[in-house]
Amino acid sequence: MNVTLHCNTSDDVVKIKWAKDGIQVFLYSPLRKNKSRTNFTSERMSVDPNTPMILQISDVQESDEGIYTCSITYYNTTDIKTKWNLTTTTHDAEKRTSFYSGH
Repeated sequence: MNVTLHCNTSDDVVKIKWAKDGIQVFLYSPLRKNKSRTNFTSERMSVDPNTPMILQISDVQESDEGIYTCSITYYNTTDIKTKWNLTTTTHDAEKRTSFYSGH
């Protein structure tokens, strides 16, 4: 199963930061020369720099479990954070289902 986490943003974004369990995995800033940096914890994790508000995890596994945070910085405002708790549950030896919830 694949999971897509989406952060709501507007046009005046200064920075978008994705983290897993408090560790930064992706940083985007339109103000920087190199607009994005990655430190993904899995090769199945990705963010397209053209749509930095979307984090995708393909073929979700138990090692992907954790607290995912999207922090958005706007001009003249504090960071706005959205969190998801990603968990996996094995129903039997052949089937794995993933659940996530936003906070």
